[in-house]
Amino acid sequence: MSLPTPAGRYLSAEDLEVVYDQKKFQDAAEIDDVHLLHFKHDRTLFVRVPVNSSDQNPHDGYIWGQTKYGKDRVVVFRHQPTRKIIELYGAKCTSLNCTELNQPHIRNQIFQYQDQIYCYYFTTTDEPISIPSEGLFPVKKKRLTKNRADILTRLVIPGRTVKQALSTAREMGMTDVTKKQVLNVSRRCVDCVFTKNGPRARSSLAMAEKIKQENPDLTWFEQTNNVLTEFTSIRVFKDACKIFYEGCPPLDEWEAYTELVEDMINDKNLRESELPKLYDHYPNGVFFPSRLHVDTTYRLSDMYITVVLGETGNFLTKPSGKARVIPLLYMLHSSRSRITHEKAALALKEALMEHSNPFSPKKFPCLLLDGEEALQVYGEVTFLFKAFNLNGYHYFQTLNAEVIRCDVHLLSVIRYNHGGKAAADAAKPFLFGRMKEGTWHAGILGCFSLSSFNRRVEKCKNKLDPLVYDWIVSNKQMLMQYASSAAKLRSGHLIQFSTNNTNETFNKHIKANLTKMHSASQLIQKIDHFVSGTYYSACTYLLNGFYLDSLKECWLSSIGASDCVKLKVDISTYTENQKLSHYKEIGLSGYIAMGLGCPRSLANGLLMIDLFYASHVVNSDVFHLENEKYSKSDAVNRYVTVRADSSGIHCNLCVITLPSFLCCHITLCLKSMQFSDRQKYWTLLARPKPTQPKNGFSKACGQKPHDRLGTKPSAGNHVRVIEDVTNMSIFDSTSSTMASPAASLNSSSVSTPGDSSRRSSNRKRHRPPRYSPPYGSDTSIMASDVSQNPPSHNVSDFLSSPVY
Repeated sequence: MSLPTPAGRYLSAEDLEVVYDQKKFQDAAEIDDVHLLHFKHDRTLFVRVPVNSSDQNPHDGYIWGQTKYGKDRVVVFRHQPTRKIIELYGAKCTSLNCTELNQPHIRNQIFQYQDQIYCYYFTTTDEPISIPSEGLFPVKKKRLTKNRADILTRLVIPGRTVKQALSTAREMGMTDVTKKQVLNVSRRCVDCVFTKNGPRARSSLAMAEKIKQENPDLTWFEQTNNVLTEFTSIRVFKDACKIFYEGCPPLDEWEAYTELVEDMINDKNLRESELPKLYDHYPNGVFFPSRLHVDTTYRLSDMYITVVLGETGNFLTKPSGKARVIPLLYMLHSSRSRITHEKAALALKEALMEHSNPFSPKKFPCLLLDGEEALQVYGEVTFLFKAFNLNGYHYFQTLNAEVIRCDVHLLSVIRYNHGGKAAADAAKPFLFGRMKEGTWHAGILGCFSLSSFNRRVEKCKNKLDPLVYDWIVSNKQMLMQYASSAAKLRSGHLIQFSTNNTNETFNKHIKANLTKMHSASQLIQKIDHFVSGTYYSACTYLLNGFYLDSLKECWLSSIGASDCVKLKVDISTYTENQKLSHYKEIGLSGYIAMGLGCPRSLANGLLMIDLFYASHVVNSDVFHLENEKYSKSDAVNRYVTVRADSSGIHCNLCVITLPSFLCCHITLCLKSMQFSDRQKYWTLLARPKPTQPKNGFSKACGQKPHDRLGTKPSAGNHVRVIEDVTNMSIFDSTSSTMASPAASLNSSSVSTPGDSSRRSSNRKRHRPPRYSPPYGSDTSIMASDVSQNPPSHNVSDFLSSPVY
């Protein structure tokens, strides 16, 4: 069989076996300039590198693939290798046939066999060869190899800052490693020490002490030499936890479902008969809409923020009809360790257990989370503190929920760490399934047993990238426990993709309104306002009305006042007592005013915190109607008086609380009123406030018509002369009165404020707008009339002329 000639070609499987048997491939850790110089001289090169030390296409400086995008991510230019399946010694391999972008006569054939990547360089013509180090053409930037990334993750970065890790890596011989590469690798290393850098968002020790005073039970911090070294602060929304807890399934119902699920997993025939029945009752595939969503977001402060969201099936989103998601807890923390998340899990459990009833316990079915392993503590059994007797550890059960990993995160792990985007896109239908000819074909993760999982993986072995296949095999236990159809069915839902998009959407809305980094105290204040839906003018980075508070929307939906949330149960035909009972069952706080028919215009302006407190006092066993500050003899001030008149109901102790909230005394009186009397009160409160009365004056009142023509510079057109003045009747020589001595003076121009004749001018004048007094009384003199008929100079004429 002939060997390749100088005018080379891509080798067939038989040619490659001949070259392999002749041991022409030389071993190398990476392809450097020495190998490329041999290629330039010999015009052919056979080299192989280990799989763990390089990507699927080893870096050599040449550009074997490139894509350029235009506007709206439209592909303008694409240059990439072609793929061909070959069979070497009975094993199928993928051959990448590459062409250099700037020197098309340079070719490269790459294939992976066993644990090596083989590269065959050749040329198709006798044109000269230029290597990347000569600088005649653009050079592709060298990426960090997997071997080096593994060394940085395990040996270099833990316990060091990025700057220290970079210095250590260069001392170990990695001279071409950049700071950005070390920083990218440090994101996957939980033990990296991050220094104080970035924008001026500094959380100080004074801030931590102030937060500790406001929230002493759920705030921890440590300091060294007055420098804040560790901080954790947890904020739990108890009203939201109450709504979430009441929406969880009862324990006996969950146990019955669990028994059915185990039978379906073990019996294929039962599974095929029972699953369609479940989908008939729950078309969206979520059998128990009480899932928890946990995620950690970044770049909002010099700390991390972990948010816990909860689904509640008693409230639905109007556009989609899905279960409403409300925030239950958020935590600001400087460490991503497991111990930190255990504190939040314990705080959440205590808040949920406050509403538990030992006679009707509830069950938390599912916990959806991203890739951080520390987040699993929210659904596992683990230890937190040492016991007081020092004989061991005190174990506590956090939430006892089934843990499901986000499917999108699994794909991102493959894309970034095991083969790249092309490998992840090719593996997606084999992992999660696809629609083919109108029939859904389940993928590897659509199995219900480990034997079925192994069988499906072997069928897809030659269709998956080798790196993806190795990752699936090495993580099959994790995938079966947290991502398979069996795991999803055990957690109360069975859908195509289980994603954490709810958390991502919540983070997106927060980052859209918090446009810069904030310190811990500023961030707590802003997130509290974000979640509670309150507004104040000093905060410039709050919502602008497009993303309303989810908890308040649930509260307003009880009277149909919400535009995006509705109740799952139609209560339009319920009586007042039935409404109050239903609101209590679904865990709605401050429901008394809503159950008694509070109008929508009033409910939109109520403050939830104060209203919740008033309803809590009314529902408590002991209700005080006395003001103990005054003596019993002072009956006016000692006892609370609620008075009703034509303007409404007034409390002499709380004075005026509207439009913020209804005080507990008025709420109690409303509850004991008759329906007709209560409706009169609501009508008075819902009545719009009277506006400032307007007068009936005309628009021209306080103004006068223009008595001059032209603009201000032409005001000199209205002039008088002394002769005109002397000819007036008051100075007439025929009069019995003596004439003025000014009559003997020469004529000269003087300006007077009165009306007079105008001097002539050839300049064209435009007619001014006509002026008409209101109510149809036309008593004005137009300028054209004045110019045609000059006013008389008699005193009687002046007295009889209209006055303006």
